[in-house]
Amino acid sequence: MRRWMMIGFALLVFCLLTGTQARADTVSAEDLQAIEQQWQESVHALAEVNCSSCHQTQETGQVVARPTVESCRSCHEYAVETFAFGKHGVRLYEGLSPLQPEMAHLPMKEAALDKPMNCNTCHNVHSVNTVQASVDSCLTCHNDRHSLNYKESTLG
Repeated sequence: MRRWMMIGFALLVFCLLTGTQARADTVSAEDLQAIEQQWQESVHALAEVNCSSCHQTQETGQVVARPTVESCRSCHEYAVETFAFGKHGVRLYEGLSPLQPEMAHLPMKEAALDKPMNCNTCHNVHSVNTVQASVDSCLTCHNDRHSLNYKESTLG
């Protein structure tokens, strides 16, 4: 209980210092608790990567709710470069806005249409996955026959 009070207090101080106001994308106490639980079991926690490693800019020290690809690049340069040359990331490499699911040539699930393409779209950085996004992650957006048949194939 004391731990959650400290987390709540720290969050309050953070909001007051940064001038953060309640918005639709503000993290709720329940979500914050779930994020912390996921993080405690993650490869980032094992590597002693804390919240500020990703959620605080190197240049200004400003706290950001949603880190950019550049934040991921600071530790995962090869992965970001590989992503940049693939179908999902090529727009970022070209200096354009991220790929949006509505731009896809394949059928996409309606729930995916508002998701931008960035590292966290496929890799939940607060969770355990240490190597790659799973097929389940692909199927949260892709709705084409090829993707949907993967699990029933010899590969799945």
